[in-house]
Amino acid sequence: MLGNFVSGLGTQAALVALPYQVYVQTESALLTGLLGAVELGPLVAMALLGGALADRSDRRRLLLLDQGGAGGARLSRRARGRVRQTYTTTGVS
Repeated sequence: MLGNFVSGLGTQAALVALPYQVYVQTESALLTGLLGAVELGPLVAMALLGGALADRSDRRRLLLLDQGGAGGARLSRRARGRVRQTYTTTGVS
């Protein structure tokens, strides 16, 4: 239960911090809004594939792989002045 709380807190912090970071770096509302499209695109594109994988494999193992990959992408999000890297890691995670 504590792990879910901490994970949710980190997710909500990222939802606020990433658009703020992009806006501070670029001062462009368009590029800040584009971040939302970058986050939504992979979610929609991979929903069907993820559902099929969840039906055919062990869901616990799939969840561990998913969370590990997302955590790794979040840790690599050290875009010091590089908006392109922010978009790339946001789309992956």
